[in-house]
Order: sequence, then C-alpha cells, then structure tokens
Amino acid sequence: MTHASPKVSNLKKRNIIISAVAVAVVLVVGYALISSRASGFFSVIDPNGTTVSGNATLVSDASLPGGKALQFNAPVTTPPPTTPPPTGTLLGWQITADNIGLKPFGLSCASLPLYTGPLTLPAGTTISQKRIEGSIDARAGNITIEKSCIQPKSSDYIVSAAVFDGTINGGNGPASGPITIRDSEIDATKIPTQEGRARSDGIRGLANVYRTYIHGMGTGIAFAETNNKLSVVVENNYITGLTSWGDGGGSGTHSDGFTIRDFPASGTTRSAVIRNNRINCDGGNESGAFFIQTTFGRIDNVTAEGNLFEGGNYRMGLEVKDGTPYSNIRAINNRIGPSTDNPPYGAAQVSGGPGYAEWTDNYMYDPAKTDAKGAIVPKP
Repeated sequence: MTHASPKVSNLKKRNIIISAVAVAVVLVVGYALISSRASGFFSVIDPNGTTVSGNATLVSDASLPGGKALQFNAPVTTPPPTTPPPTGTLLGWQITADNIGLKPFGLSCASLPLYTGPLTLPAGTTISQKRIEGSIDARAGNITIEKSCIQPKSSDYIVSAAVFDGTINGGNGPASGPITIRDSEIDATKIPTQEGRARSDGIRGLANVYRTYIHGMGTGIAFAETNNKLSVVVENNYITGLTSWGDGGGSGTHSDGFTIRDFPASGTTRSAVIRNNRINCDGGNESGAFFIQTTFGRIDNVTAEGNLFEGGNYRMGLEVKDGTPYSNIRAINNRIGPSTDNPPYGAAQVSGGPGYAEWTDNYMYDPAKTDAKGAIVPKP
C-alpha cells in the first residue's frame, strides 16, 4: 500500500473544513431568511410549475436553461401609524368628538403633562400641550392656549376672557388683547357637584375658539361684557354634554350651548362669526343651542353659518331684552336638529326687534339626505 504525501493530506483536510463551514453558513442564512420572511428577501416556488410567492419575481433571462431567473425584491416595510391633524374645514354636521379637540393629534387629557404655572396668565402667554387643573384667568389678553386640556375641579368661569371689575381697562369689558383657544378640550366633569358644573361657563367673555371639544358644564361659550373693540371667530368646535341644576327658576340654572349677551358694533366693521360648529344643548332648563339676547347691551354684526344646532327649546333664539336693540344678525346654511322636548319646540324663534337681516338655506338636519338637508326652515 502506498501513502499520500503530507502536502496532499493537509490539502484534503483544508478542503473538508472549508466545505463544512460553507454548508453551515448556507444553513444559517437559509434559516434566517425563512424565519424573517415576513419582512425580508424570501420566496416560495411551486415545484410543479413556475408560481412564485413572497418577495421575489420570475424574470426572463435567455442565458439560463429554461429562460427564467429568480429576482429578489427589497423587503416591504410599513411605517408606524400616525394620526395627522385635521385638514380642510368640517361643516357643523360633520363634527364628532373624534375629529376635533385633542384626539386628531393622538392626545388626551390624561396623556398631557400637568401645567404648574400661574392660573392668572400674564399678557403674551402661550400654553401648549398641558393639562390645566384649574380655571384660567386670561383677561390680560394676547394669550394662546393650544392642544391643551382645561379640566378644573371647582366651579367658576373655566376661562375668564373678559373683565368684570375695575382692575383692567378701567372697568368691565373685554380682555386687553385677543385670546385664542384652539385644538383643545374644556372639560367640567371633574367639578364634583352637579350644581357646580351647572353654574360653570366653559368660556365667559370674548375669545377666538377653534376646533375645541367643550363639555360637562352649564353653558359652553358665553360672550358677555364684550365692549366694542375686538372682532371674534368661533369655528369648528363641538359643544355638548351640558347640564343644569334646579327647576330653571330664580334659584336654578339655565343652559346655553353658545350665547351672546352683548356685542355692540353698530356703524363699525367689528363682527362675530360663528361658523361650522356643532352645538348641542340638551342638559335640562335649556335656553337653546344658539341663543342671542341683548341682556347687557346691544348686539350687532353676528353671522351664524354652517353650524348644526341640536337639543331642547328653540335651537336658534333671538331676543330683545328690556328694549335694547340688535342689528345685522345673519343665519346662512345651518342645520337644526329635531326638538328633544315633548311637546316639541319649533326650530327657531324671534322675540322682538327686526329679526334676521339674512336667513338663507337653513334646513332641518337629516343625515339621510344630501348635505344633511331636511325640510327647509322658514324665516322665523
């Protein structure tokens, strides 16, 4: 018997080791590809045909037997879901508690960090993405609150946006500059008693309010002591879940969704625009979803457009108080929900004064109809 030389023996050993390593690498890579096939390069081929599934495609290649090659594609990755902020303008009857306020930004009252600053805000203050567990005094003006939750635990004007004493502006009147609240939530449900909630206003004074969810109090927004300086816009808000206390008499409370009690602007371009809101006043002792009364002074240049007004009593009310006049009140393309009272009230009412300067395209709300246009509401 002849023996191989030492060089040949070593070469064979080296080839065996290389082959073993190559097989191990193939097995490991193959296992990794199979186990990660949900997002990586993988393919399954039908042995009886040419069907391919997975992240691969059969392509033509004339240089190969059969004229086909297997081409692997890049893995498909899905980005994490995001909730974009609202785009465009919603009409009042398109608004829900999910598409305005904090939710479109993936926020909630519980998720926001606690605000620890002063509740009497200095002029020029901006508060963003905070939970405020008290009532805000914004009377200094030039104030912005955005993507925040105002959730007090005691009864009050939740946002004081006007002056009711002599400490600012020399007396009662609007704040010293504009106040803006947007993309936020004003929630009175943490106030411990029904009477306390019923005696609270979400906003009292004069403020621009956009895309805010307002609920749990007696009155959502009350424009009062507005003087004659600032114009205002209230747009794309949802006011609902209001409450009242007592029998609605002298010792009880009344509920308003949105109300104006003075807004003098006669002979000027000052205006109040109430546009594309959903306002539901159905908490008992209702004055109405949209209630204008000259309680503290004359009211001029108010336009209500694109809103949905729901709840009890007349959903739209326009009244003279103690002979104080109003002028240039306009209602355009609103929807009015059915009365929640038994017997039902009419949709709209005028008590004294000239009535609406314009009453155009106002309909009963009917979600089954195009653009929610039910029966037309005649001018009251």
